[in-house]
Amino acid sequence: MRNRKGFFFTVIAIYLVAALMLSALFYNKYQMRRQAAVDSSRILAMNDFIKDVDSDLERGLYISGFRTLLGLEEYISQTGNYLNNTEDAFQEAFFNRSIGNYTIGLLNDSSFSDWEQKIQSQAESLNIGTNFTVNSLEITQESPWNVELYINLTMLVYDTTGMASWTRQKTIHSSISITGFEDSLYTVNSYGRVAQTIEQDENTAFVSGNNTAVLLNHLDNSLYTASATAPSFLMRLAGNLSPSPYGIESLVNVSKLAVQGIPARSASIVDYIYFGTRTTSNLCIDNSKAEPDLPSWFMLDTDDSHASKYQITGISRVC
Repeated sequence: MRNRKGFFFTVIAIYLVAALMLSALFYNKYQMRRQAAVDSSRILAMNDFIKDVDSDLERGLYISGFRTLLGLEEYISQTGNYLNNTEDAFQEAFFNRSIGNYTIGLLNDSSFSDWEQKIQSQAESLNIGTNFTVNSLEITQESPWNVELYINLTMLVYDTTGMASWTRQKTIHSSISITGFEDSLYTVNSYGRVAQTIEQDENTAFVSGNNTAVLLNHLDNSLYTASATAPSFLMRLAGNLSPSPYGIESLVNVSKLAVQGIPARSASIVDYIYFGTRTTSNLCIDNSKAEPDLPSWFMLDTDDSHASKYQITGISRVC
C-alpha cells in the first residue's frame, strides 16, 4: 500500500512538473511572438520613416537650391560684382548661408543644413537617430532653361534601442527652372538699375516678309532664346561670356538702359556681345523696308549669324 501511494504521488508530481514546463514553454513562445510582432512593427515604422526622409530631402534640395540661386543674385545685386566661381559660391551659400563675409538673408531657416536638423528633430520624437554625411554637391546645366542639382550623401538611420539600423549612400536630384530669375549681365552692367528677368520666347519666326511685329515684341518684352554661341545662365552669374551648348541670349533694349542714365553703345544688341568687348560686323535696320519700324539703334552682328537668326537680312543695310 505504501509503495502504491509513493508511485501515485510520483506520477502526479511528474504531471505537475510537465504541466509547469509546458506552461512555461507556451508562455515563452507567446512572449517571443509578441516581441517579434513589436520588432516587426518597429522595423516597418522605421522603413516608412526612411521613405519620408527621401521625400523630405528631395523637397529640401529643391527649396534650398532655389533660394541659394536667389541668394547668389542677391549677392551680385548688392555688391555689384560677379561671382568668382559659380559652383564654389553656390556650395558655400548652400551650406553656410554666406559668400565670404556676405550673409544671405534669404537662406535663414532654409539652408540644406536646416532641413537636416528638421529631419533629425522629427526622428528624435520617434526614438530614431539619424546622421547625414554629404559626399558631394554638383550644380550644372543639361539644358538652356533648367539648372540641375545633384547631392550625394551617406545616410545612417538607427533605432535608439539598438534594435536595427540602416546605412546607405544615395544621390538626390532636383531640376530648377531659370524662368523668372534675373540675368546678372544686366544687373552688373546697369549698376543694379535694370532688373532683367528671364522669360523664354517660343517663337522662331521673327520677321515675315517686311513684317517685324514679332521681332519688335521680342525686343520690347526682353525675351530669351536658346543659343549655342551665348553663355548659359550659370556662366552669366560669373560674368563668363564664352559660348555654351546650353546658352541663352536676349536683345538689349537700349532705350531701357538710356532711361536709367546708361550711355548707349554702338554694338550688336545681342546681350553677351553688347555687354562684352568684341568688335563685330553688323547690319542695321532699313525702316523703309520694315513694318512696324524698329529703333534706330537696332543692329545685329553677322559674326555669330544673329542677323540671319532674327531674319533681318532682307530689311537691313550695312551699318
